[in-house]
Amino acid sequence: MLAVRAGGDLDADAPEPVAGALDTGTFAVGVARSWARAGRDVLVIDADAHGTGLARRIGAATCAGVPPAQRGLPSLIAARTPLNARSVPAHCWALRAGGSGSVLLLGAPGHPAGARRSAAWLAERADAVAALGDRWAVVVSMPGSHTEPYAALTRAAALQVTLSPAPGTAPPGGLRGVLGAFWLRFDPDPLTLVCAGAGDMESPRLAAAGGAAAGLPVVGRLGPVNESALLGGRARRRDRAALDALGVASDHLHGRAELSAGLSLDTASTNGLLWAHRPADSQPEPPRRDVSAPTATGARR
Repeated sequence: MLAVRAGGDLDADAPEPVAGALDTGTFAVGVARSWARAGRDVLVIDADAHGTGLARRIGAATCAGVPPAQRGLPSLIAARTPLNARSVPAHCWALRAGGSGSVLLLGAPGHPAGARRSAAWLAERADAVAALGDRWAVVVSMPGSHTEPYAALTRAAALQVTLSPAPGTAPPGGLRGVLGAFWLRFDPDPLTLVCAGAGDMESPRLAAAGGAAAGLPVVGRLGPVNESALLGGRARRRDRAALDALGVASDHLHGRAELSAGLSLDTASTNGLLWAHRPADSQPEPPRRDVSAPTATGARR
């Protein structure tokens, strides 16, 4: 299980770190799509305690309907079923992956009150969340402060990633480079440092504040990127460098977490694994199409 945390010294009610830093949910989806392109089946769990609306933003980026109330943590909690690999798929949205693997999203409610309840529900079942790694490569997004209910989920994670904002070091390019010839100066584009460490960390706040200085290795440096490109939308030319860097960082993270030992590379039988409900004989209905596909059985436009 990979836990994605926000860096910086955050207030208890702050939904995200310093402005300009890469959103944890967006990064989690980007990593999941990168792993899926390599043939892995991935489950993204939005353990959002602040209501930042990851499912809504994915729907806007892909022009698809991804309401978490229909499939997500609210429907899973209301079903009162055990949290396991058999019950989870019926409450997930299938995201566009672009490879032989698959990406399922277990989204959190967008309202802060509901988001806090769903995050606390996940924290109480942290061991069950980690056990889902026997079936999928699990990526858990935990935006916000380094307080409860994230502590239990962090301890259950095999690997923790901290996203730390950092000032850019490369000179501005493009039009700003031309304007620089006329003595017009611009600040370099900000970077997001991807710092990886063990999931059971004694001081996540120290790691978040210091990043590599706190002893965490930096496995990636991501420049500015349009959020839509990571969530499944169209990528612009300016996004390509960051997407390439994310792909390299994703490979490093997969190796560090040693997820390959628990994954099957034969994903032919699980691509598009998603059904609305289970019939009485406990046999799944035919798989649903990708929610981002413009079909009658997929997304609502």
